[in-house]
Amino acid sequence: MAGKPRAANSTLGRVFPTRPAPRLPDKDARHYALERFRLFLSYLDFHRTGAPGETSSFRIPIESIFLAEPDNLEDAKLPAISLIPAMGEHSSYGLGPTRLLEGTFNVYAEDTALARLGDYTEVIGVEVWGAKIAERRSIVAGLKTVLRLSDSSYALQLKLPDYYDRIASFALEDSTYIEDGAALNRRRAHLFVRLQVSEVQLVNVNTLSPVHTLATLDGGVYETLDSPVPSED
Repeated sequence: MAGKPRAANSTLGRVFPTRPAPRLPDKDARHYALERFRLFLSYLDFHRTGAPGETSSFRIPIESIFLAEPDNLEDAKLPAISLIPAMGEHSSYGLGPTRLLEGTFNVYAEDTALARLGDYTEVIGVEVWGAKIAERRSIVAGLKTVLRLSDSSYALQLKLPDYYDRIASFALEDSTYIEDGAALNRRRAHLFVRLQVSEVQLVNVNTLSPVHTLATLDGGVYETLDSPVPSED
């Protein structure tokens, strides 16, 4: 009977003595990035202008921020936001083998490290729904601002604590107002945001312990001193 099939061109994660590999993930980098973005959006304070000199602040509850277009948006409580998926691109690094990330040895589990698989990029649609023009306008204006407030680039950067502390960036690309639901008091707008996040996988690694042997001559007697030195390489 044929044995268990293995990838012929990969030894990543194979160790001796053998031990079970970390389990395959049930969620990908995209999922964790959008979940964090959704939580971030739920804490934003938007400011709506009403009558001259009157403003009011409001938040969009996380229950009204959807990771995909809801089945029945007519029943959703406004204001609301939907994150519309698009084609994603997976970019690998060069032509060489997958590399381990420095500084991740024994961080997330004993005798493991993170292997960097590549970058994931997707231009997601951020669909904004408001009951009134002023409400929609304030959400769009607020999102345009926070998506470009990073200290290091014109993109929002969020740390993903549930995905090995990786960083996801969200960069504003385009926006448009859509006038197709005024009669229903449902004002809509679209922002197009480029999501980029690194994709990683936890793999087994072994620690090598090279032995240094020192021979000294003392009265015709050789003494050997063995000194194991831990190494991640």
